[in-house]
Amino acid sequence: MLRPRVPGDPRGCQMDGRTISTNIGGCRAIITLRAVLTEIVVGDAAVRDRGRWRTWAMAGCCDNVRSGYETCVTCIRMGRMVTCAMCHHEVRGTCSQEEGSLQLGVVPYISSAQIDTIKPGEELQFSEKLLVSAKGTFTLGFFSLESGSYLGIWFTIDAQKEKVWVANRDKPISGTDANLTLDADGKLMIMHSGGDPIVLNSNQAARNSTATLLDSGNFVLEEFNSDRSVKEKLWESFDNPTDTLLPGMKLGINLKTGQNWSLASWINEQVPAPGTFTLEWNGTQFVMKRRGGTYWSSGTLKNRSFEFIPWLSFDTCNNIYCFNSVANENEIYFSYSVPDGVVSEWALNSRGDFLTQTDLYL
Repeated sequence: MLRPRVPGDPRGCQMDGRTISTNIGGCRAIITLRAVLTEIVVGDAAVRDRGRWRTWAMAGCCDNVRSGYETCVTCIRMGRMVTCAMCHHEVRGTCSQEEGSLQLGVVPYISSAQIDTIKPGEELQFSEKLLVSAKGTFTLGFFSLESGSYLGIWFTIDAQKEKVWVANRDKPISGTDANLTLDADGKLMIMHSGGDPIVLNSNQAARNSTATLLDSGNFVLEEFNSDRSVKEKLWESFDNPTDTLLPGMKLGINLKTGQNWSLASWINEQVPAPGTFTLEWNGTQFVMKRRGGTYWSSGTLKNRSFEFIPWLSFDTCNNIYCFNSVANENEIYFSYSVPDGVVSEWALNSRGDFLTQTDLYL
């Protein structure tokens, strides 16, 4: 159950406007903190399995600043819902050469050698840094866990490389003798020495096609006309979500094709195969299930907020989130968007926590 607010819980970010000094990238900087959420409820420290949220204090907003980032986080556990109250900060002051350079840019340098697209006949090896989206927001590459090796997508700036999507979550491969290939017929495949190729796009292939990692985090396979205009989107990773909802992704169902968009937790931090918990959209609210039985619900989405999670709304989140609920003869789904300059993800972890993280980059 969600814990109601009790007397003594802060109604807002208690550090709003507070100026602190901190070391970032070996430099001394003065940080002014400004709150994003207008109401938070303090609970136990929420450390997501697989390490996505770490080291953040609960006493107030923005007690710690993470090196290399323009954000700081306070994570709040509310029963089955965990939200990360984000603050952004302004840097006042400079660093001398002796102290090092101040590393606050959130988009890393993208060298000319980095690419965002695979063309027919090309293959990208396991050991290479595979695809980087045009603005450097996302990276796609292979990674290894105790349960095997996988192809996944993560935020480029994330030092932990926590995955927002896994291509072969229930089909691990052995070792590192593998590559991602787009063959001449337009089949996007993980080739590996341990068995048959893992085809990502099944029957949705065309010869004149390319696969591109977008700055939305969507990995798309598109067919082109002879003039290089897009003829058709054949396949996309957003149609096959794992445990993370990104802006622009859908949760719901395509009534014509039967395609279901839902999240499924990892089994544990070393096994990304579908685990105990799922998160679905039933047309009016989120429903979390545990082994098929209803475990938690968000309450109805109404007036830009959810009945049981009122702090996750357009108004209380400083006009960051724009919610979109669609129901017609073709599809029923929920999606959300954020303004330019905002990076966001909502994730379902193996303990049944539904977590949100949103970073504001100036």
